[in-house]
Amino acid sequence: MNSYEIEKLQERSSVGDINAISDLVNYYIENNDLYHAKLEIERLKYINQPEAFRKLGYIYSCGLIDKPDFDLAKSYYKKGYELGDEACGYNLALLDIKEGNYASAIPYLTYGVSANHIPSIKLLAKLYIEGKVVSKDLEIALSLLKKALDLGEVEVYASLGKVCYQIHKYKKLLIISPLALSKKTLTAYFI
Repeated sequence: MNSYEIEKLQERSSVGDINAISDLVNYYIENNDLYHAKLEIERLKYINQPEAFRKLGYIYSCGLIDKPDFDLAKSYYKKGYELGDEACGYNLALLDIKEGNYASAIPYLTYGVSANHIPSIKLLAKLYIEGKVVSKDLEIALSLLKKALDLGEVEVYASLGKVCYQIHKYKKLLIISPLALSKKTLTAYFI
């Protein structure tokens, strides 16, 4: 990034542009300027928007400034979640699962499912497939995977086929339309 681009980002950052602040934080971290990175992070703390809290949660969960601080990350993700951000809820669920608190992850994922947040749908389906926290329920997992498919997530085809095979709902494997692979259509056939 040249000095002109940095100057423009600083101007946008000074008026609370979340993306500019985030870009500056990344730039400063990449260039080992932790002092200025921390100053930009302080700006994010005063912007009461889910995106700002999601970025703060990410910064602290990854340890971009110091060592990872999961409690602080969770506090920021929680603020974003309370403002209706399903991605913050998903990240809270991931941290809970990482800590072994599967039960506390379920409400966040359920909210994400209701908001059509594909990562939440896929993770909750995985928990039902594995029987973690929730009892193993392949029918619920199947309905979640179908929902993700209906939302355009083609990566669930393999999981759908495996779940269908496991519950013996269909006698043969899932056949995918060749057009589905090119993402032009998401037609799948169960035979």
